[in-house]
Parts: sequence; structure tokens; C-alpha cells
Amino acid sequence: MGLNFIDLFLIAIALSMDAFSVSMSCGIKLKKNNYPKFIKISLAFGTFQAIMPLIGYYFSNTFLKNFLDSYTSILTFSVFFLLGLKTSYDYFSKENTEQIKYCTCEGYKCLTTLAIATSIDAFLIGSVLGLAHTKLVFPLILIGIVTIMNSYLGCLLGNKAISRLKQKSTLVAALILFLLAFKSLF
Repeated sequence: MGLNFIDLFLIAIALSMDAFSVSMSCGIKLKKNNYPKFIKISLAFGTFQAIMPLIGYYFSNTFLKNFLDSYTSILTFSVFFLLGLKTSYDYFSKENTEQIKYCTCEGYKCLTTLAIATSIDAFLIGSVLGLAHTKLVFPLILIGIVTIMNSYLGCLLGNKAISRLKQKSTLVAALILFLLAFKSLF
């Protein structure tokens, strides 16, 4: 399965949606126009979103390549589809209609924990990139930049208290993941 620019861009958008949502909740909680904090949050999320696919890539090439090489399309479909299902569940679950839980992290330890939590999906995508024999430099840069930009935008919008966008971003991410899942079969 070859991944072109549009595929990689859609992956980057989908991966950045969790970071966007968490950044938005951080922006809501922060004092108005706290741009240095917005940058710190954005860089943390972007860095981890770029590092986790690298770890997943090497994991798949080291441990899975010999066993799963002939099943790459099915595995790719499964990963994207399951992530799409999880994201859809997040969107349609009761928890999504409840009050938004706001980010209260001020320290590096908490921010790092949030960055890792929002980038777990990126680990799985890295595994898919490894099995698809995709060169990594460009996808990692693209994923990092898109996540930084979306996280910064999330902080800004949250700071302006536009919290309805948070729920819609989850649905957009689910749709993108489903499209990528079905595209991987062809």
C-alpha cells in the first residue's frame, strides 16, 4: 500500500484531533491570550505526535515485519477501522454530551502525560507506516507540524470559548480514519 501526500495529510489531521480537543480545553482554562503557554502546549503535543509513529515504525519493522508482511493491507484496514470505531464511539457516547473536562495542567509532568495520552494512536499509525514501507522523515514532519498548528488553534479557540468545535473535531477524525481504512483495501 503506497501512501501519497493526501493520505499522509489526512492521517496527520486525524491524529491531531485528540490534541486539538485537549488543547481547546486547555485554552478554555488558561487566562486570556496566554500565547507562551499556547506554544508550550502545541510543541508538546506536536513533538509526541511525531515521535510516537517513529517508535511504532521501528516496533513493526523489528518484531512484526517477518510475520505480517503478507497481511499489510488487512492490518492497515484493521488499524484505521478500529481507530475510526473508537473515535466514533467517543463522539456518540454519553460522555461526549456531558460537561467538558478542562485541562488544568500547568507543569511539564502533566503536559507530558497529556501529550503521550493523545499520541497513542500515532504509535499504531507508525506501525502501519512501517509495514507499508513508507519513508518516515516527511510523514513525521507533517504529523508534527499539523499537530502543532491544530493544537495552537485549539488553544486559541478554547481561549475564545468555542467549545462546540471540540465535539465536531472528533467526528471529523472518525470519518477520516474510516476513509483511510477502506482506501487501504484497494
